[in-house]
Amino acid sequence: MAVQLCGCDVEASHEAATGAVARVNDEIVLARELGDQVAKAGLHAGEGAGIRRKQVLEALVDERLLAQRALENRLDRQPETIAALEGARRRVLARAAIEQASGRGPIGEREIRDFYVAHPELFERRRTYVFHRFDLAAGKKLPPSLQKLLDKASSAPEVRAALRQANVAFTDRSETRIAQTLPAAMLKQATRMRKGDILILNDGAATVLMQLEDSVPDPMDAARAAPEIRAYLADERSRVAADALLRQLRKNARIEYYPGGADDVQTQADASHAIALPPGTRGREASIARVSAAASSR
Repeated sequence: MAVQLCGCDVEASHEAATGAVARVNDEIVLARELGDQVAKAGLHAGEGAGIRRKQVLEALVDERLLAQRALENRLDRQPETIAALEGARRRVLARAAIEQASGRGPIGEREIRDFYVAHPELFERRRTYVFHRFDLAAGKKLPPSLQKLLDKASSAPEVRAALRQANVAFTDRSETRIAQTLPAAMLKQATRMRKGDILILNDGAATVLMQLEDSVPDPMDAARAAPEIRAYLADERSRVAADALLRQLRKNARIEYYPGGADDVQTQADASHAIALPPGTRGREASIARVSAAASSR
């Protein structure tokens, strides 16, 4: 019994030294893994942080138990499981290649401050915009006669009346957007709009009218903005690195596409499509057709 107790003490001390926070049968859960999951969940120190950390740990224990059962039942040998594991491995390796190419150095405070100063519309002079959005029937172009009616429309009821008079099918709703959620081209226009102005967006085959109903100051100071800017700059660094790395790899690689393998699909991919970038990476921006001249006539 003394020998067994001694062995248990040695094992426990070894697990403590390796940073183990739990043992699930013959597997240990490392503090590093728990910390990573806590960070991904966005949990911060404060009231109830200990309880939430415990919940994350229990989720990791459950995951270990389920994975162990899958191995006991040899589910790892099923073709679909093998394919999924190989895909996950490739994604992890691809992400590691991008991280290596982008450098692991932290985003500097000066970088963050420069970005804050260069984009007052997102932070220091940020506003919350209240639009009335009109989604027109797919592929419907605005005839000149309708554009003239819209130039005189200063409210949502007037826009509805103009669209009905032109026999254009539409749906409409109110939409509140903070500056960070607007595409860059749209935000640039929104900062110059006055109440009643209409922004006409062309996004592929769809046409959308965004009429400004209100614009409320909503500034964000540098301290509050810093985490958001740091995350954005890190994402941007990854995107640029992925673009450059993939251009180089594609140039030196031998790639063959077989007939029928990707019918009607554009095969020349860039990094933003080939690799799933972290949350917050810019998406495709709608093109801006014009701002209605309604405000200038009032």
